[in-house]
Amino acid sequence: MPTKPNPNLFNYKRSKFHARTGYPNKILMPGYGGELDDDEIKAIKSELERLPRLKNIWGFTESERITKKKIQEKALAIEDNDGN
Repeated sequence: MPTKPNPNLFNYKRSKFHARTGYPNKILMPGYGGELDDDEIKAIKSELERLPRLKNIWGFTESERITKKKIQEKALAIEDNDGN
């Protein structure tokens, strides 16, 4: 089960993520962006590979391979579970 997102994690990484990608920090929160485009998925994948805690928040296991398809599926699944 994914851990609950920690707002402090997102705030701490915000300026670096935005500077590297140009995307707002909010897209790192599962379910926030809904349907993601390829460039957003690439940016999220890069952060998931760099940050084990973020990977856990998104529901990936430590040994699970991160793919574009899985990122999109997990983002939409989490959004659906929240009733959005």
